[in-house]
Amino acid sequence: MIGSTMLGILLLRKGFRPRATSWLLTLNISLAIVILQIRSMGSAILPIVFAFALVGREIARNLPAQTAAASAPAHS
Repeated sequence: MIGSTMLGILLLRKGFRPRATSWLLTLNISLAIVILQIRSMGSAILPIVFAFALVGREIARNLPAQTAAASAPAHS
């Protein structure tokens, strides 16, 4: 949890986009404390999971069209 918080701070300082990822990682310890008050311990990982899901979604949106075309099977 400390490592992901440090990563979030670094991403905020470097101006990483999407900003929600940086904030979720930065506030990880605080969010975990709040989540643990109402949910089970396994739910404490949710901010990290959502942060990486946002990054994956952003990467998928910005893939060049030729990468998608190159991975498509050739018609014969």
